[in-house]
Amino acid sequence: FGRKFLRASGLVIAGEVIAFGILYQSPENFSKWDHKRLNEFSTHYEEAFTKAPLIDQDYWYINYLGHPYQGVFIYSALRSQGGNILESSLFTIGHSFFWEYIVEGGVERPSTQDLIVTPIAGILFGELLHVATDKMSKNGFKWYEIAFVCVFNPAYALNNGFKFARPKKSSTAFSSEK
Repeated sequence: FGRKFLRASGLVIAGEVIAFGILYQSPENFSKWDHKRLNEFSTHYEEAFTKAPLIDQDYWYINYLGHPYQGVFIYSALRSQGGNILESSLFTIGHSFFWEYIVEGGVERPSTQDLIVTPIAGILFGELLHVATDKMSKNGFKWYEIAFVCVFNPAYALNNGFKFARPKKSSTAFSSEK
């Protein structure tokens, strides 16, 4: 479990660093981060750990599409390596709190919606996608299944790669009969 946990954490933290960089470079009207206060990390961390989370004013698609997608990635980072549902769920909850308090906590106070939506949607949709991806993988992936998995379950692709579906052998039963 330790190796799986470290690999999954590495994938998730790499994703978080990329997401943080994108948000840091984004205009204020998109990220909702006050660029004038971005250098005040210590003040924001103090607020993150001493004040209650707040209802953020992010766009609906950030809170209800972006955060569930982040939750699915976190869940799948461990689940696609053979982690069970409980381990993967606790991992998702832990990394959601890590993102809100440690990564984003230096920029803004934690968000109530994000602390709820990210792990719950991530666990539910993550397990659904895990089962679907597992079924697709049984006989190898077709090109459209690979595209689906790369978009909706990229942690699986990073952890496992793909084996391609083998072409079906043509039946010669009718040609050899007299």
